[in-house]
Amino acid sequence: MTKIAQTQGDAPPSHAFLKKIVDGTVSNDEHTPDHIVALATEINAEYRRVRENIELLCRLCAKANTWPAADKAQLRSLLDFDEAKFSKLATAGANEHLWRDDVKPHLPTGFSLLYELAKRTPAEIDDMIKKGVLHSRCTRATILAHVAETEVSVGPVAAPSAPVLLDRYYRLRLPSSTPDAKSKEFEESLAKLAKAYRAILTTPARQASPTPTRH
Repeated sequence: MTKIAQTQGDAPPSHAFLKKIVDGTVSNDEHTPDHIVALATEINAEYRRVRENIELLCRLCAKANTWPAADKAQLRSLLDFDEAKFSKLATAGANEHLWRDDVKPHLPTGFSLLYELAKRTPAEIDDMIKKGVLHSRCTRATILAHVAETEVSVGPVAAPSAPVLLDRYYRLRLPSSTPDAKSKEFEESLAKLAKAYRAILTTPARQASPTPTRH
């Protein structure tokens, strides 16, 4: 049961509206400006709580990740999420730079995205904030594309490991009406994204048009 549903006693009219939303009984006629503001206020409050709790969650996992293997294995067996997610949270929690007061407001709440950010250096994180790449609404694809672009411009720090073959193949086809400039832009963006994921791009050879048969 949610906190809204549990509240009892004298409550403002907007509370009844919020409770009806939770119960799924609200009608479109009840979407008054006051009710919309009340809902936005409640959602923002919950979102702020999520942002506050994600730091604690990451830090707890990071501390637990330093335990002896047997103790850590016992702990993980009691958690509601798998080992991969625990590892991502622990990696994010161990990066002290992410949780600085001047960085936290720019962080998204997604586990996978926090994990990707935790693998970046403090200088890289600060640079992404400065350039507007890193903000609370950014996506993982945006961050990976930026990382790939930076690595292309400055050169790799170390030789990348061999890509893992997952036997997954994708075929992409642009509309025939796509302008050449847009096609080139798409190919360049795709190459950066592929590099970030260590994927292999292959261009199939064009099949020659069959020679007309004379009769």
